[in-house]
This record gives sequence, structure tokens and C-alpha cells, in this order.
Amino acid sequence: MGKEVKGAIIVTKRIMRTFEYAKKYHFDYYTTTLSISPYKNSEWINEIGFQYQNQNCKYLYSNFKKENGYQHSIKLSQEYNLYRQD
Repeated sequence: MGKEVKGAIIVTKRIMRTFEYAKKYHFDYYTTTLSISPYKNSEWINEIGFQYQNQNCKYLYSNFKKENGYQHSIKLSQEYNLYRQD
């Protein structure tokens, strides 16, 4: 199995689990922070997110790469001493 296929499976499972949690607890919206990575295609991640939404629980589009979002996230993580996965 190639890296792209494995990555697609992982992203899909994470978004699906997020949607299931949001649906279970009656959230109006759900989203993901996976799009912050400079190595991931945020357009593709958002397409997956929209596949799971329904009338009661909508997917909220996100692209955290905008306006230097990745660098900003690093700064905030350091400031608040948050764990960052490598």
C-alpha cells in the first residue's frame, strides 16, 4: 500500500470519527485541524469532510495554511506549552 493511499485512509477515518462524535453529541458543525500541515492538501481534506455531513451536522470548511497559519500555530503551541506531534 502506497503512502498516499495509507494517508487517505487515515484522514478519512479521523474525519469520520469526528463526524460520528459530533453527531452523537448533537453538534451543529464539525471540522478538522488536519489542514494546518504544509504537507497535506487542505482542498482534498475538506472534500472528505463534506462527504460525511448531513442536515443536522454540517462540515465547517477550514484551511489553516492561510495567512501563515502554520507558523502561527507553532508560535501559539510554544507560548502555551502545547504538545505538537512531529
